[in-house]
Amino acid sequence: MEKFDFDFLDEKNGVNFKLLFLIFAVLGMAIYIGYLIYGDKGLNRVIDINNQKKVLEKNVKKLREENVKLQKEYFGLKDIEGD
Repeated sequence: MEKFDFDFLDEKNGVNFKLLFLIFAVLGMAIYIGYLIYGDKGLNRVIDINNQKKVLEKNVKKLREENVKLQKEYFGLKDIEGD
């Protein structure tokens, strides 16, 4: 196996392509991971949507409870009106 050299200049070719490829691969992966975390469909967006879902579920629960109270009041008034 050939020894990996971290020198940019190679005596034979003038440029060490293995090192340049490694640098571009690492930069590419860093950009890709950054997009996964901060992109439109990234982790931060998923967390925001989950938080919004929790708030909406609490609102739905509160509105259902209020609806039950109002239905009881409505049917009570309807009962009185029916007599």
